[in-house]
Amino acid sequence: DRESRVGSMQAHATTTQLPFERFAEGNPNVEVNRSFWVTNALVVTVDTDRIPLQRLGAVDNVERIHENYNLSLATTTTATATSQSGDSKSLTSPQPLMTQQPVAPQLEPTTTQTTDGLAQINVANAWKYTRGGSTSIAVLDTGVDPTHPDIDIDPSNWNDWDTDGSPRDTAPQDYGSHGTHVSGTAVGGNASGTHIGVAPDAELYHGAALNNCGSENKCSGTVAQLYAGMQWAVDKEVDVISMSLGGGPNNYIQDLVPAVRNAENAGTVVIAAAGNEGADTSISPGNIYGSVSVGATTADGAIAGFSNSDTISASDWEDPPDDWPSTYTVPTVAAPGTYIYSSLPDDRYG
Repeated sequence: DRESRVGSMQAHATTTQLPFERFAEGNPNVEVNRSFWVTNALVVTVDTDRIPLQRLGAVDNVERIHENYNLSLATTTTATATSQSGDSKSLTSPQPLMTQQPVAPQLEPTTTQTTDGLAQINVANAWKYTRGGSTSIAVLDTGVDPTHPDIDIDPSNWNDWDTDGSPRDTAPQDYGSHGTHVSGTAVGGNASGTHIGVAPDAELYHGAALNNCGSENKCSGTVAQLYAGMQWAVDKEVDVISMSLGGGPNNYIQDLVPAVRNAENAGTVVIAAAGNEGADTSISPGNIYGSVSVGATTADGAIAGFSNSDTISASDWEDPPDDWPSTYTVPTVAAPGTYIYSSLPDDRYG
């Protein structure tokens, strides 16, 4: 069960990280900033003038050393503060994912208008059976505006981290605007008279993993912040993690593989953007086997020209797990992802 699997991860990390922690305790030139168990990793600051990085690799149980690099939003170049494009958070498939008739009792039908994106994936029919109740979604993004009339988030469902992945004592807020838009697409209501969210009855969690925002809503965060967000979501027993991000030193980020696999093994579904660079390419974490990678379609149902797609060989990875297939394709699903109308900070829409 989830509790025993998470407990096993935590125990394994505690045991295997102990030799390095002892090494750091006796060395003033090495400082451990943060430890993780969703991936077995430590964030470390080192005075490389006194301690060469090769010395760290000689400590028992150390397998890899890498920079705490940045990840960024998976947005198109045409995205603006008032017209977000490239956000593909609604899930569907060209073929039905379930062919049997639902057995849940029907709910009262909705007569409220929906956005074009929700209409395309036929949410009104799905809402006869469920609107996402008893389900939780953790959006890891730029933050969220908690006062928006279509956003409902408990303050305890919020978290924020510094570049080392350590929690910051902040209140819910959006450091850009993308996070509010994505959160509205996932769980937003109909305060404007138009439903904007796929699962309006789901419980929203939001982690500001991309809180370094500059001009034009260009936001990024470190891989440690992403680890922290994923670990927080798993620890909170959230059902779904949604990430519209990618980057790192290359398109195949080996370091993210354990975090995705461990989150999935703990019972949390990992959903990630396919990316917005076009065909024959992909980005991590969306191209990690086991994650649900989401591509974008246009208003007429065609695949958006910017939407990533790729056939991936396990050999493309530095160290693919033994249980991966030799080849697989991304994205897993494609859904409305151009000019999606949703919530924006300061009670706006766009």
